[in-house]
Parts: sequence; C-alpha cells; structure tokens
Amino acid sequence: MKAAVIEAIGQPLVVKEVPTPEPGPGEILVKIEASGVCNGDIDAHAGDFPTPALPQLPRIPGHRGAGTVEAVGADVTRVAVGNRVGVPLVHRSCGHCEYCFNGQHMLCSDVILTGFQVDGGYAQYVKAAAAYVGRIPDGLNIEQAAHLTCTGVTAWGALKAAELETGQWCAVFGLGAVGQYTVQYAKAFGLRVVAVSAHEEALAIANATGAEVLVNSRADDPAKYIRQQIGGVQAAICNSTTVEPFVQCFHALRRKGTLVAIGLPVADLPLPIFSLIMKEITVRGSFVGSRNDLEAAYQVAARLGIHLDTEEAPLDAVNEVFRRIREGTTSSRILLRP
Repeated sequence: MKAAVIEAIGQPLVVKEVPTPEPGPGEILVKIEASGVCNGDIDAHAGDFPTPALPQLPRIPGHRGAGTVEAVGADVTRVAVGNRVGVPLVHRSCGHCEYCFNGQHMLCSDVILTGFQVDGGYAQYVKAAAAYVGRIPDGLNIEQAAHLTCTGVTAWGALKAAELETGQWCAVFGLGAVGQYTVQYAKAFGLRVVAVSAHEEALAIANATGAEVLVNSRADDPAKYIRQQIGGVQAAICNSTTVEPFVQCFHALRRKGTLVAIGLPVADLPLPIFSLIMKEITVRGSFVGSRNDLEAAYQVAARLGIHLDTEEAPLDAVNEVFRRIREGTTSSRILLRP
C-alpha cells in the first residue's frame, strides 16, 4: 500500500510502498478514504513537542482517518466489514486503570496513540483496535467524519469540560478547524458564543454559524472588548499555539469562570494567582475526548448539519501541505486522499 512515512524528525515525509497490515484479534483493517491533517502532526514531525511525545520512528502519522472496514480479526463484534469508521488519536488503553474505568481512556498512563506509537491514517489502509474506532452514522459524509474524528471530538470534550448551562456565554479563542467546530457545537448546546480571531474570514464563518459577538484580536484587546460588551464570559476555550491568547482568555472571564485549554504551546502559562483565587477561576486542560464523546459528536453533526469547509490534496502532496500549514498560508482543514 502507499503511505507517507516519517523516517526522521524534521525531514520530509517519504511517500512509498509499505506492507499492508493484517488485523489480529480485536483489530480491524480500515481502507482510508480521507485523512485530515492536524497541527499536532505537523508540530510533532517538526520536533516541537517534548521528546516523550514525539512519534516513535519510522511512523505513518495521522489520527483523523475515516474509511470503510475491509477486514476484521478474531473476536471482533462491534463493527463488521463494510461499516464506515473513524480512526481516532487513541489507538487503545490498558482498560483497567481508574481512568479507563471512568471512560477517560485518553488519560491512561499506558495509552497508545495513533500516528505516534502505532501507524496512522496517512496511508491507503490502517490497522485499528475495533473497540476504539468511532462508528460513522448515516447522514454524515466521510469528509466531515474524518475531521470530526479529531477536531470535532476535541471541541465536544472542551465544551463538556467548560460545564456551562444553557444560555451562558462561551468565548472561543482561535477559529481554525477546532474553533469552528466549537462554535457550532456550542450553539447546539444552547450556549451564546463570542468568537475571537485575528482573521476576518474566520470571524465571518463563525458569525454565519452562530457566534453573536465577534472580536478581531488584531484590532481590539479581546478581554477588554468582551468585558465592555457583555461583562465577561462564563467560559473561554483557547485553541492557540501561542501563550498570549490563554492569558487573554483568563482576563475575559467573569467570576467563577472557567478557562479550558486545548491548544498545545510548549510553554509555561503566566497567570495572576491573586485574581485566580479572589475570583475563584478554574483553569482546566481538555485532551481530545472519550469514545462516547466521539460518537456523540458524529451523531449531532449528522443531525444538525455541523460541518467544516475543507480542501483536498493527494497523499503525494503531504510535504507541501505541511509546509503551507506551518507557514500559515492555509489552515488544518485539509484532507489527504491516499
């Protein structure tokens, strides 16, 4: 099969023929129809993550793959040949620690990640653990399912972590793929949305999909503007790769507000401890979402038409795609077609 392989950190991926994997007990073989490109793939490939979080090489990256089950191994009953599935970041976990028992398998200390410890979806086929794939419902096309398998479930998990009630305000800082899904799911949750971005095009899309207050962070101080317009927000979700927006999120919060961090800058977060305590602010990280979250995100997207505008590229163009996203000339909404 054709696959794009990271053979060395920071070096171009090599598109070449590799053996097609065979599913073992509890595993399935998925024929990939579309594979989304995540900023995490690009940062890991560049060596920007801490060493323990880098891919084990050589490695086929990709954790936004979606396609059709081609073959099943022994003891697989959850999915069958011909079913459509998404192959998410969590390949498998131990299944018996406190986090796995609580449905938080992404926090398992023995978690195995797709595209990092096992091969991912930048290929014509991928082997996956049947218990961890997301089952794609009717009414959801394969392109949206591919993006939802990472960005959608991340948005869903962040909104759950915010613990908001219907009618409360949520600010979404950063309107890439995850941010745009967060706006749409927030509206589905019955929330009121502030969208913050440095890009007018992204703000226009957010406005069309439900954001009521728009803040161009190049023109205004987001925290000051939000406080002036609506008195602050009950939660702010930050999907940024730089530190400043996280601090802006903090200052945009009302008392008892919650900052949910989902972006991954490798840096420390400087926050005023005095204000944190006196205003009883909660600062919380949210790492993707659970298996149940993934399938819930699929179902709601199918029902409500939640979507992301996408661009497509052939697998052979993977290095050019990485370059464009890295340079900021496009966003991580690109789907690779193997």
